Amino acid sequence: MLYALKRVKKVSKKFYEKYGVSALLVLLALSVVAPFVALSQATATKGAYLTVNPTTFAPGTAVLVSSSSGAFTGQAVNIYLSSSPLEAISSSDVLLASNVPLSNGG
Repeated sequence: MLYALKRVKKVSKKFYEKYGVSALLVLLALSVVAPFVALSQATATKGAYLTVNPTTFAPGTAVLVSSSSGAFTGQAVNIYLSSSPLEAISSSDVLLASNVPLSNGG
């Protein structure tokens, strides 16, 4: 019985040494990558609009961004700060938040 316990301990130690570190690295990689892969980027529909409240805010202020019904298809959006009313994102725009999940269907 004692020999069997020593044998099991030795086998489990070898298994951990051989596969344990690899398994931990895979889990770590999945935990880093999964949040970015899980959500698909949203696409705005024609005529969509957003409302930001409050309209004036400082760093650390909570901001509510709401959209017109059915404005986006997808699961997440990136939010940029821009002084331009154009649809295109320019190099001067500032990324405020990325992969923000949409709720209530957009």
